Amino acid sequence: MFSILLLLTSLVFTSALPQVASKDNLSEHTSKTIAWALGNGVDPSQLDPAGGGADGDLYVGRARIEGSWVPGKAFFRAGQFMTAVAFEGEEIEVTDAQVLLRGGTRWAVETNTRKIPASAVVIGTDPRTGEDTYACRGYVQESGDSYLLIGKVINGNIHCSLPHYGETVIYSFEVLVAI
Repeated sequence: MFSILLLLTSLVFTSALPQVASKDNLSEHTSKTIAWALGNGVDPSQLDPAGGGADGDLYVGRARIEGSWVPGKAFFRAGQFMTAVAFEGEEIEVTDAQVLLRGGTRWAVETNTRKIPASAVVIGTDPRTGEDTYACRGYVQESGDSYLLIGKVINGNIHCSLPHYGETVIYSFEVLVAI
């Protein structure tokens, strides 16, 4: 039984995404691997902090909501891995979730074009509409402190929905893209 639990806590999920073309490789098509792991089986040294909040460092996480992956903020609280997502006006915390491992991504400023960059990382789908969801991040103010939080954005939306005392909407944000 212990060996089965050990195996489950070390699972890593990967997907290959096209690399953004640069001046040096315009004619070359390569890919980077985006890797996800079960949150409670990961060492924080495997993660890139993507923000910060009252719980400390925040990471890109995703949780299953109504059968679909929804992006949100991942963090450790009292030794327990948690992911909080914004869904239907609420902040939902989940302990059985995945976290994005280090490498293969960067953040790009959303330019109010109402279009997600072609290199954006698809995190999951919106349970209500079936549309692709992407990770976004932006700042919120609370009691004089500024926190950089991670949430979700859907193509065509000009806002980022953050899990923060329910679902907080911001209009100045960044989108997670593949490198």
